Amino acid sequence: MKTKILVIALLMNAFGSFAHDKNDFDIKYKKANEEYKAGNYFQALPMYMEVYRMDSMNANLNYLVGSCHLKARSGKANAMPYLERASRSITPNYKEESVEEKGAPILTYKLLGDAYHIHSKFDKAIQSYENYNREMLFYKKKDSENTKDANRKMTMCRIGKKLMAAPVKVKIENMGKALNSPYGDYSPVLTADQSTMIFTSRRSSSTGGQTYDGGRFFEDIYISHYANKEWSVAENIGGPINTNENEASVGVSPDGQEILIYKDDNGDGNIYSTTLNGDTWSAPVKLNSNINSKHWEPSAFISADGRTIYFSSDRPGGFGGRDIYASEKTEDGEWGKAVNMGALINSEYDEDSPFIHPDGITLFFSSNGNKTMGGFDIFYSSLSDNGSKWLEPVNVGYPVNSPDDDIFYVVSTDKTKAYYTSFKEGGYGEKDNYTITFLDQKKAPLTLVKGIVKDAYNAVPKEILITVTDNETEKVIGVYKPNSKTGQYMFILTPGKNYNISYDAEGFLFYSENRYIAKNTNYYELYKVIELPPVIVGSKIALNNIFFDFDKAILRKTSNVELKNILRLLTRYPNMVIEIGAYTDSKGTGAYNEKLSKERANAVVNFIIEKGIAKERLVASSYGETMPAAPNENTDGSDNAEGRQLNRRVELKILKLN
Repeated sequence: MKTKILVIALLMNAFGSFAHDKNDFDIKYKKANEEYKAGNYFQALPMYMEVYRMDSMNANLNYLVGSCHLKARSGKANAMPYLERASRSITPNYKEESVEEKGAPILTYKLLGDAYHIHSKFDKAIQSYENYNREMLFYKKKDSENTKDANRKMTMCRIGKKLMAAPVKVKIENMGKALNSPYGDYSPVLTADQSTMIFTSRRSSSTGGQTYDGGRFFEDIYISHYANKEWSVAENIGGPINTNENEASVGVSPDGQEILIYKDDNGDGNIYSTTLNGDTWSAPVKLNSNINSKHWEPSAFISADGRTIYFSSDRPGGFGGRDIYASEKTEDGEWGKAVNMGALINSEYDEDSPFIHPDGITLFFSSNGNKTMGGFDIFYSSLSDNGSKWLEPVNVGYPVNSPDDDIFYVVSTDKTKAYYTSFKEGGYGEKDNYTITFLDQKKAPLTLVKGIVKDAYNAVPKEILITVTDNETEKVIGVYKPNSKTGQYMFILTPGKNYNISYDAEGFLFYSENRYIAKNTNYYELYKVIELPPVIVGSKIALNNIFFDFDKAILRKTSNVELKNILRLLTRYPNMVIEIGAYTDSKGTGAYNEKLSKERANAVVNFIIEKGIAKERLVASSYGETMPAAPNENTDGSDNAEGRQLNRRVELKILKLN
């Protein structure tokens, strides 16, 4: 009798324990399901893992855990084994809400295909997608969206196999813990000389803390500098750029003095601009309604000359999803009407993250359309030779692109390096910033000009403007402002042009230099310190963009830009009297050189008089070969061509101010 009572007691205890466990299972399962249905996969995953540990052979739980890993993004690499186990117990009559469900839905095959796809197991992925389509057809199930996606991804897998069979020659490196963290780090943008990098991160030190759903942290913008062959530990760029909401870096000017940022704006998503005043960033200003609409504008980039902005938007009237648009800056400095870049660039899917290279003829962007090997791939399009249209986009290839998302791609000025964001295994966090070195890339034929503008006392003049003009067309190529505190400047010159580069500031004479960049030139970086002479009697400058035909005193048309600089100076200072002095080298007789220099000085003075300046304010002087700026011969008696070039010059000197 005692034995019977003991057995009954044990059974009742076991049943009670089972009932308690079952109740605990049901509660946790339902709670996890609520998060899953709400799209909070990051929160649902640990809840599902709790019940998974109670029943690890449950195909439904394996399916749900694998699905969360895929959709939460941070754990994509972990999805495959769970979905493989789930695929062994597929049920066509899957009950999504049922706690009692032990089988997995047919959709498991599709998700398993996605997991194989991400791991570059293309043949297995194709087989899984085919299994999904076959089972859906056999059981007469309909899910047009997933069926379309499965078919599309089979095409991606075939593209992936083709790209992986012919990899591009690159070296890809994680940018390291100075720039990456255990969280999401992405959207790198760099100055033209690659000395400063700005990027976005969702670190735990975010200004806004965690997002409202308790998941990821808000986006903040970070900055790092390259010195002594290494990147500094990234620092939060601070206010007023970063706030308690989402801010992301999307573009930066070549000199690093303007940043384009994305602000969430309660889901509207808009592009803002902030500028560096000395060492302080201005409060971000929203770009005009030609750029920002009532719809989503997540990314943008401005051309190196500051005249065109390329941006993405999901506004109506596009080809589908997000499209890339372009807008030109108008004469009043505002962005003009946005123009869709057309069906060759845009697709029915998403195009995003445009980057226009400083060469002005190569547009990079990301797309998750039909021509990718999976997720977002990076493409580039080149401008046609006559500049009338953009050509068919080209996939940049594997291993730059992968089966997962590859996006936020920017290329160095010389085109030998690129920086981008990728979801790769072995990284520091959800997504990391990477650098790409192209092993067989010819350098871009560009000239990067940088330096400092100062006065004779090493102080920085106020309101400096650098104006770059094409001497042939008289078209202004770009207007740049050096840093107001340091005087540092940076801009880029493209080949095939004769440039007038004028440095100007209130209270100082302008300084101009001439740069001709040949079409077949090599990449070159030029550093130059510019010292502006003050507007005082006796100050003088060389007019380096005054040109005459050989042995003649006829002004070339290419002198017009410089002559206009002189006119502006005389208009700004109405009481100024100047001397125009002409010089020659030592070729020819002294008398002949005196005569030629006199005629040339008169040619400049007469032009200015014809434009309305009183002749009493102008003095033409001829110095011939008497005051060389450099030796005409080298120390060994040979000809010094560079010295002679410097000696053949025209100078402007202030004679009177009041």
